[in-house]
Amino acid sequence: MVDISNGQKIENIDTLIVAGPKKAISDRELYEIDQFLMRGGQAIFLADQINISNNLQAEVNQTGLDKLLANYGIQANSNLVMDVSNETVGFSSGYMQFFLPYPFWPKLIKDNFAKDNPIMARLQSVSLPWSSSVNSLDKEGVTTTILATTTYSGSTVSQPFNLDPQQQYNPSERKKVPMIILAKGKLNSAYAGQKAPEISSGKSENVSADKTIDKAENEIQIIAVGDSDFINDDNLKRFPDNAVFFQNAVDYLTMGSDLISIRAKTLQDRPLNQPSESKKTWIKIINLIIIPLLVIAFGLFRFYQRKRK
Repeated sequence: MVDISNGQKIENIDTLIVAGPKKAISDRELYEIDQFLMRGGQAIFLADQINISNNLQAEVNQTGLDKLLANYGIQANSNLVMDVSNETVGFSSGYMQFFLPYPFWPKLIKDNFAKDNPIMARLQSVSLPWSSSVNSLDKEGVTTTILATTTYSGSTVSQPFNLDPQQQYNPSERKKVPMIILAKGKLNSAYAGQKAPEISSGKSENVSADKTIDKAENEIQIIAVGDSDFINDDNLKRFPDNAVFFQNAVDYLTMGSDLISIRAKTLQDRPLNQPSESKKTWIKIINLIIIPLLVIAFGLFRFYQRKRK
């Protein structure tokens, strides 16, 4: 845990994990995160763009991380993602509990992973509850890679949010939605040419100097996910691949990819591939029309055979 509330430098760590802040981050704290990257640090941003209450009420989470990420070529969207590939979730209604497939808990599967990236190469699935989408932005000197998307039947919704698990889901547009992104390059500071913002309160013996580093000297790597709930204790127990993905991401940024292939051998989840919409249509036609017609035709054939005899 790193405390930068009073303007302290982020020191003696290789990879910073910004894990789901639930309220606004001060300008000085954002500055310290930015300068940590400019000094050669790596970072994983788990940006909860939407806060979800226990009674399934949702509101936009204004943390300021989206502005910082935009400077590094990543757009964190204030939306929620749905997909036909999703997890079954338990809900309570009075004294009753029921379980339903819940589109707002998308299950990302290997067909939609960046297979040439060692973080994702041998993963089978990653489950992201109530996640927002992330997109690439065109920034000079920055290369972005989409590490994982939804299926072709993914969609997004914005305010006002309706998270009722028993509603009818009819999205107006279906497409692959980017969910995990990697950005790398010699990043420019979001505070280039500016002095360090003032500290809002308190004092520290390790306050950063006012001299701002305008550009990273070495290549910096950042991973962004629009969700932090996927690594809470309950979800790590239920979805063990989530832990493998997160450990892979930390290893990749901190030590390279040498340990990732060893860990991937312990994967257990083997999700079924999601068929395309056209395949689903043909499956329905075969099951509901063609097979019954074949049964009827066979019955008529047998009937006329017996009648002849």
